[in-house]
Amino acid sequence: MTRRILLILLSAASLFAPSAWGMDPERGKQVLRDQNCLACHNIRGEGGMKGPDLAARLVDHYTPAVMASLLWNHLPEMWSAMAKDQVSRPKPTERDAEDLFAVLYASHFVTPAGTEARGERAFEQRGCAACHTKGPGMPVENWKNIRDSFALVQQMWNHASLMKDAREKRGVMFEKLSSRDLGDLTTYASKGAAKATAPATLPESAQGEALYKSNCGSCHPGIVNLQKRMLDRTPTEVAAAIWNHANSMQNVPLAAPNDMRAIVGYVWNLQFQETGDAAKGAKTFVDKKCAGCHQNMARGERVFTPYSMIALWSSHGPVMLAEMQKTKTKWPMLESDDVLNIVAYLNKKP
Repeated sequence: MTRRILLILLSAASLFAPSAWGMDPERGKQVLRDQNCLACHNIRGEGGMKGPDLAARLVDHYTPAVMASLLWNHLPEMWSAMAKDQVSRPKPTERDAEDLFAVLYASHFVTPAGTEARGERAFEQRGCAACHTKGPGMPVENWKNIRDSFALVQQMWNHASLMKDAREKRGVMFEKLSSRDLGDLTTYASKGAAKATAPATLPESAQGEALYKSNCGSCHPGIVNLQKRMLDRTPTEVAAAIWNHANSMQNVPLAAPNDMRAIVGYVWNLQFQETGDAAKGAKTFVDKKCAGCHQNMARGERVFTPYSMIALWSSHGPVMLAEMQKTKTKWPMLESDDVLNIVAYLNKKP
């Protein structure tokens, strides 16, 4: 599996709040270039070396709020360095911020690229060959449209009941798949196939949520535990976990080609469903000196997210910094919880 396809698999449609577009890590890489981030920062061998490596994993759980807090805390130093080097300050839009999160998440939580040799070994060791080379199952060379891990999981999912019966008749134990196994098997199964472009994004969360509720909701009505179990998982890991779950189900509902992709996108997205506390946000708004200039700021009239905060800070931040320097006010540091609480406060009508 190429690194480009890997990044595509790690893209997301709607993190933290619904959006009108799908997130795209490939576009995020272009945003890094267009916004002059790579003048100082390096990511996977591209860019400068003055600033921290953007691919470095600085925290265990990387979320939009974490990205927003790290960027906010870095802004004065970043603007100073860019002014010194005569580099234009970045002015990302909300969409830019979403795409940046996609590419940074892909860099921090990367799934090993699949290889054909490992895939062939997994094909034998996981019991696939017992039916698909030596038995009645369709030979792997005849498998169709296996262009990525989600397509492979969707087709295996639809054949889960038949595969389970065939394994039991032949005395073949069910073997669970890791995300690495899945990537390797995808590479092996698609060997020699015509190259095709996989979808650039996962579907939006709303589509996956509806499919999840109709297909999975009767047995899994709650998402709190599932949300916790998704922490720091890649979409490929989620896909592997869904396939492993099929063996424990009595009846496996059929999934259309894009349904599995949508469900994976929704389940993966659960780990970013973080909410803040408006009351704590009101206190933070005062404690961090925001209220000094923004005491009359309208609240509850638009939806704020960590992404929109990044866009707002980038455009309005230099003016804020100049005013704070005049009054000798220290630039406040924000934790990710501070960002979430301020967002909740701004989203709540007085």
